[in-house]
Amino acid sequence: MAPPFRSQLARARRFPLDLPARVRPIGDASWFQSNTCNVSRTGVLLADDGGTLRLDVGVELVLTLPTGATTRTDVAGVGRVVRRGRQLGHDVIAIAIDLVDFPGDEPGVQGSPT
Repeated sequence: MAPPFRSQLARARRFPLDLPARVRPIGDASWFQSNTCNVSRTGVLLADDGGTLRLDVGVELVLTLPTGATTRTDVAGVGRVVRRGRQLGHDVIAIAIDLVDFPGDEPGVQGSPT
């Protein structure tokens, strides 16, 4: 049996979340600050970075999630830029997430007070 065409696959549900985010090309020292437009199990849509990231470039991404009234947790991931464009009058960049490091999985990214 042939695999389904992309149009036949269910699109991952998007959650409209406005979260602080940092992103940079893999191996680069400089992060740029952004905010999420939406998040799904397969990726994230961010406010545009000003054109720095090109299509298919590998990126490191850190999303800051609220975990309580006065605490937050950074969730790190690795992915690639899959789309650049406009949505609702804003420049956006779509990143497909390949790997996510949740706090507690490995030493490194930890929750911290705000």
